[in-house]
Amino acid sequence: MRDASGRAVSLFSDKPTIDQVPLDACVGPAILVSLPNHGSGSIIERETLECWADQLRRTPRLVLNTGWYNHWGSPDYFTDHPVMTGDAAEFLVDRGITLIGVDFPSIDRPPFPAHEMLLGNDVLILENLTNLDAVTGPVFQLSAIPLRIIGRDGSPVRAIAIEESEFLDER
Repeated sequence: MRDASGRAVSLFSDKPTIDQVPLDACVGPAILVSLPNHGSGSIIERETLECWADQLRRTPRLVLNTGWYNHWGSPDYFTDHPVMTGDAAEFLVDRGITLIGVDFPSIDRPPFPAHEMLLGNDVLILENLTNLDAVTGPVFQLSAIPLRIIGRDGSPVRAIAIEESEFLDER
């Protein structure tokens, strides 16, 4: 994560580094939530997510598709993206979420209330996901394995969605 000046920031020194994160936290069922009305400068609040409360209790990984990844390369991509409130992040923690993925470059902005809530409760954050419109079902298998970078708090991943129909087609 970077602060407003672009310097690297680590929020927690007492949390596992990326090489210590169990890989099973990065693989498994995920729910895809489409938020097409969350474009430039929008805020994802608790109320936005509450209607998925039951599904979130059953599926520990959440991926938000705002369509923002389609702005890649535009001047506003890194400055006007949607953000999540700390209260929305707390709602997800209360639902038992273990991983959240978003299709924008950062889940929030300084002073990083969503980062603090999520990372402080051992919830992994995937940012800059792309091509989420290709996922057809609301629940899919997510694989987002980080590189084994010793002692760091993050890593690039190659995130893929595997849908159940893909398994059935191979039989």
